[in-house]
Amino acid sequence: MDKKYFKTGIDVSSYQGIIDWNAVRASGIEFAILKIIKKDLNPDKRFETNWQGCTQAGIPIQGVYNYSYATTVKKAEDGLWYGLMWKMTARRNWERRWLP
Repeated sequence: MDKKYFKTGIDVSSYQGIIDWNAVRASGIEFAILKIIKKDLNPDKRFETNWQGCTQAGIPIQGVYNYSYATTVKKAEDGLWYGLMWKMTARRNWERRWLP
């Protein structure tokens, strides 16, 4: 692939367990996307640790996501609400840099 147009990233959540972020960076990974909320609407247990690991290893975080199995409008709204609350309170510096 032409590195001019493509970058290599990684998508992680608690399912990957403990991650050696320095090894990830050394392997050529250029960005990360982190799961913030699990399908049961609880926070991903490793989100904060993964965030810190990426930051300390110098790996840019290009986004966070909520993986949802919403089967009703209410569940979809609840998932969106959790994501918006996180956006509004937990990562003000990140949202100023990355979110519109």
